[in-house]
Amino acid sequence: MLINLHDSSANDLKEILLQVFSEVTRYPRDILTLDADFEEELGIDSVKLSEVFAVLQQRYPSLEEHRVSQQKFKNLREVINAMTLTFTENNDKSVAVESTVTHSPPAAKIEKEVREVFSAVTRYPLDILTLDADFEEELGIDSVKLSEVFSILQQQFPALSELDISKKKFTNLRQIISEMQILQHIPTDKALPTITATPPRKTLPFTENSSSTFKGQIAFISGSGRGIGKEIALHLLKNGATVIINSFHSRTAGEDLVKELKQQGRKVHHVWGSFANPQHITRMFAEVEAVFGGVDIFIHNASNGILARVDQITTKEWQKAYRTNVIGFHQGAMHAAKMMRQNGGGKIMTLSSPGTQGYIEYFSCIATVKAAVESLVKSMAAEWKPWNISVNCLSVGAVYGHLLHKFPESEQLIPFWESLTTSGKLCTAQDVAKMVAWILCRKSLSGSIVNMDGGSSVYTYVNRMVKDEK
Repeated sequence: MLINLHDSSANDLKEILLQVFSEVTRYPRDILTLDADFEEELGIDSVKLSEVFAVLQQRYPSLEEHRVSQQKFKNLREVINAMTLTFTENNDKSVAVESTVTHSPPAAKIEKEVREVFSAVTRYPLDILTLDADFEEELGIDSVKLSEVFSILQQQFPALSELDISKKKFTNLRQIISEMQILQHIPTDKALPTITATPPRKTLPFTENSSSTFKGQIAFISGSGRGIGKEIALHLLKNGATVIINSFHSRTAGEDLVKELKQQGRKVHHVWGSFANPQHITRMFAEVEAVFGGVDIFIHNASNGILARVDQITTKEWQKAYRTNVIGFHQGAMHAAKMMRQNGGGKIMTLSSPGTQGYIEYFSCIATVKAAVESLVKSMAAEWKPWNISVNCLSVGAVYGHLLHKFPESEQLIPFWESLTTSGKLCTAQDVAKMVAWILCRKSLSGSIVNMDGGSSVYTYVNRMVKDEK
């Protein structure tokens, strides 16, 4: 007999799921606890989980129409919460796991109010606040900003004060809404706090009178709210370019920089977004096209990657590094090239490392994805030559700055790296910015990987310390 899950309570769902999981996995019911991790504690991988959902959909066809099986779950509680949330969204009734409260707001209303609070506090448009967007990786919402959101949510839903958020690590909106469904809270009538929206940014007139190298050109630099990207942006501005500064995790730094530069009369604009997220990239380039009509220069500086030995790099770390460095560069360059082709040509650049040619301590993850970037540069240069688009890469060695001190054993590594250079010194971010500008001015360069490491790679491709093994 087929059961309509729309009419099932949360406890019924729990019983149904436990029965099917036990049958498919042949695990005794007593070890199938709600919070046991499928993969780490129960050894249930994605293949076995697919078998479970196949049986569930066969017995309970209403599951298939909601695509619950296509979501990623870590434990039984998340499955039950997702099913509960999905069905209540469509039936305007709320059922929560093991809850004693019977009158709760419709799930759709809870979702609406939670998303409105997030939008008000973060100033993000509602359309990017999707239920499964990762707070930190996709939205740049850190623990501090999340605490601000919860302080307002607790005003809207007073009983949320019972929840110790320091012990709950929420990674997306769906988890928060599911937890609220479990707690079965009724929202108060308090209005959302009024937060003044940031007025649209307008480009101010450029006040310098001297003719400059990049005058009249629009340059978009990813990851330019701080560090090397910031110095590249400042150098191009100094030489006459209109610059689009991008930041994600360092959003405040990027916005403050743009505000300061505008007060100086510079032609500058800020776009927020992650180059690890294709939807963000599409949105940012759409904004650039709407404001400026296109770009003449695109420089991909945004980067991500763990500093660790090979056996310490997880699958998740590989994916994060590849998304930002390779896919982010590819997607950004594709959008830029489309605009450049319409405008008669342009210049695309990215940054890499001499680590692609040999070994640098703790640099295996970044070096590997940067090798892919260098290969992509050559392919783009060859295929986009007919459109008058040049594509180059600056391979930069160790650069003085806060990132250098994130290396394990940095106190020993920095003097060693300095000893390999001709001058006894490493590059600065300003040095990198000047070299980027030099490459952009070279009409004869395309498909080139230009090395800038102070001469250290001349001496050795095994760029590591010689340690005393006694």
